[in-house]
Amino acid sequence: MSPVRVSLDDLKNGKCDGRLLEAFGPESLGVLIIDGLDANFAHLRQSGLEKSRALANLPVSELNKLEVPESKWVIGWSRGRETLENGKPDKNKGSFYVNCNFVRDPSNEGPDQTTVENFPDLKAYIHSNVWPEESVLPGLKHDLKELIAYMVGVTSTVAEACDRAVCDQLVGLEKSLKRIVDESDCHKARLLHYYVPEDAKEPWCGDHLDHSCLTALTSALWGPGKATDTGDAGLWIRSRTREPVRVDIPENCIAIQTGSCLEQLTEGRFKAVPHKVTGNPAFWRSTLAVFCQPRLGDRVGDENFATFATETINRFNAQI
Repeated sequence: MSPVRVSLDDLKNGKCDGRLLEAFGPESLGVLIIDGLDANFAHLRQSGLEKSRALANLPVSELNKLEVPESKWVIGWSRGRETLENGKPDKNKGSFYVNCNFVRDPSNEGPDQTTVENFPDLKAYIHSNVWPEESVLPGLKHDLKELIAYMVGVTSTVAEACDRAVCDQLVGLEKSLKRIVDESDCHKARLLHYYVPEDAKEPWCGDHLDHSCLTALTSALWGPGKATDTGDAGLWIRSRTREPVRVDIPENCIAIQTGSCLEQLTEGRFKAVPHKVTGNPAFWRSTLAVFCQPRLGDRVGDENFATFATETINRFNAQI
């Protein structure tokens, strides 16, 4: 079983609407591969992911400046704050979290002021971004923002296709999926660097569900050198029959993956996908995930997204 693959132009022109249930529905893998991207995407990806590795290998003194414990470790730098399937702290990867509201307004480094005022205790979502000094890591802020903005734009195109295929028929949906992607001030990006694992049998990331609507993913940058054979390492998805399926994202493509919020909003017509990342003792790996999700006050079932997200984050922190 392989993910559905379509071109960005066909998505824009409505030629792939009939394949959305095949990609995201109850019998699907929950992943859509998109090709035919803009010519500069390859440069954006390469530059952004190279800086991911550079960030992850900064001196500890510099990384400490980027930690925001009050955000529950989901703004700025985080390493060793999650647990693996075996219960150990996960030091195999470092994460750099960024609020993506700058896509809507380049002056924003956090959500809108009304969101901050309405949800003052939800630091995981209202805290402003932190960045390394330009002299410490030149170009990270600029390059990462450009890459994130492009990925959010592609996700908006996917969301519009989802609306035509399924969401427009849902009576209880307050906002179209495209409006959620275009208007939310709470999208979150996670720049990830997976270090070379000391234990080949230790997973880089255990089975989990995203709590977003749609998650945009780049293909991974592997090293050292141009890794061509990484064995069984990489992204694995648990199929609807519980079988593990390895998903390869080509370098010139973006993958869109389903999250729990999408499943809730579409009343199960689209399903969230369990997934994990496994390592290879010979390689490091860098990638970027952009989690597109509602505003904190938007309804998700019988609650708002703030409650939905808080419950998810609390489950995560209970394992720390």
